[in-house]
Amino acid sequence: MDDLITVLPLTFIPLFVAVDPFWVTAIYAPYAAGKNTSTVLRTAAKATLTALGVSLGFVAVGQAFFSVLGITVNDFKVAGGLLLLVVAIVDLMSPGRSILGDEDASVFPLGTPLIAGPALLTTLLVLIEHYGTVPTLAGLLLNMLVLWLAMASVRLMGKIVPRPFLVALSKIMSVLLASIAVMMIRLGLQGILEGLLG
Repeated sequence: MDDLITVLPLTFIPLFVAVDPFWVTAIYAPYAAGKNTSTVLRTAAKATLTALGVSLGFVAVGQAFFSVLGITVNDFKVAGGLLLLVVAIVDLMSPGRSILGDEDASVFPLGTPLIAGPALLTTLLVLIEHYGTVPTLAGLLLNMLVLWLAMASVRLMGKIVPRPFLVALSKIMSVLLASIAVMMIRLGLQGILEGLLG
């Protein structure tokens, strides 16, 4: 137990950066502004559970699945980066609309790949390798709790912050998302080239 408490911050902090509850909440806010409270809470819970389920499933079978299919982490970074780039471009080309659209966005794109995307999944693999499964999963669960609390309270934020500001913030986040996507693609391609040349 003492070891878990000591290691937990070392797994929680990298996962917090990968999940980035502040960024997710900024993306979620314009979408939630047009929904009633029950829908906001239901979507937040469903998105968080989806992200958790995808993450746990990836931890359970990710490495084995990659090995069977011959997929590397670098391949995953490129594919995930391309997907995130498409999501960001669609949002930026749709003025006045949330990146999440008008329909139920809890599973896609919110639960995955915006929350449980390549950044979170690859971070999980690295942390499990360094610190073990239990501390890593404990850090994941705490991060999902923080994320749910942030998303569930987004309507309170909407009462304080004007909707146009939230929409503008969402667009800025989409630009950052596109930048992150390009970075992931670049790192993935760099890793693939190093593997071929090394």
